[in-house]
Amino acid sequence: MSRQGSLPVLRHRGFAAFFIAASISNAAVWMQTIAVPALLFDLTGKATWLGIAAMATLLPQVIISPYAGVLADRVSRRLILIVTQSVAMAVTFTLWGMYLAGALTPYRIVFLGFLNGVCGGFQNSTWQAFIPLLVPKEDMLDAVKLNSVQFTLARSIGPAVAGLVLARWGSGVAILVNALTFLLVIGVLVTVTPRETAMLPPDTRVFEALRDGARFVWRNLPFRTAVTVAFAGCFSFRRSTACWKRSRSSARSIASGLVPITGTPAASSARASFSGVWPPYCTMTPFGFSMRTISSTSSSVTGSKYRRSEVS
Repeated sequence: MSRQGSLPVLRHRGFAAFFIAASISNAAVWMQTIAVPALLFDLTGKATWLGIAAMATLLPQVIISPYAGVLADRVSRRLILIVTQSVAMAVTFTLWGMYLAGALTPYRIVFLGFLNGVCGGFQNSTWQAFIPLLVPKEDMLDAVKLNSVQFTLARSIGPAVAGLVLARWGSGVAILVNALTFLLVIGVLVTVTPRETAMLPPDTRVFEALRDGARFVWRNLPFRTAVTVAFAGCFSFRRSTACWKRSRSSARSIASGLVPITGTPAASSARASFSGVWPPYCTMTPFGFSMRTISSTSSSVTGSKYRRSEVS
């Protein structure tokens, strides 16, 4: 399989359907990631609010991820994803409805972002652990590779499309499109049948599972290296500064290269969106990754003798 590349794994219908739906939905999420800060900047004219909104979204993910990783080893991962996707969809439709009604305030945008952050905290670890269940064990590596590819493509395509949408139709359309794409993922989750996997017993304590996961990561050099580098990255000011400078360049590309909106409010909003959102994102994402890696390894350590179907 490895000599043929990873694409043959798409022959599994469940994984292929989830891959397509997730690619579209994640690109739309990144559209909203650009659109909402632009909207917030239009409301306040202050980049400080963009940092507050980004922190409100990212901080819950960092805090919740360790527990979510253990929960994903005790409860049906498909059920967790259906619930988190449904809640996130409801939050996004609420945001869109408030936009149409002219009822949005900075505090409401931050609060809705916080709710999305909570959903993301439960979803991120579960998503990574759910992907391998859609293919046979011999195809797990290729499935994980393609899942990483679709996330990277979403990061590339979503912001670019957001520039076009913001210039022509405004933030409301970007938010609505994101809300609708949740239906694709939910529909696929309802129809697919994951294979059985090792599960932790329901009475497993969170701290014990995290401790076992941390031991497993520390004793395996590849995991230990990845987590150490990611954790160290969240303390690197140079890393955040580089992302910030690159984000300003990207904002100019969106504002003046993809669509002719230089000198318009949309252009300044796009620049402010990147400048305010990316520094905290670049700082907190490595820490969140390291915590999710530790929490997601607990089932392979302590749950190997417990088996439960992921059909529920």
